[in-house]
Amino acid sequence: MPTSISSLSTAIAMGVSYLAILVPGQAFKDVYRERGLAAKNLSRTLEDSGTVFVPLVP
Repeated sequence: MPTSISSLSTAIAMGVSYLAILVPGQAFKDVYRERGLAAKNLSRTLEDSGTVFVPLVP
């Protein structure tokens, strides 16, 4: 949930899908690793939340 919120916030603030994936991805990379979650989960969450909502931001 925090990953999605961060990605959505970045998408709204910057309006660029590339940054909506890159910035939260770098921020949460270590958190996912520490909790034993696969990097695939982070990637999928960023894809689902970041790139989908950027076109909705004017």
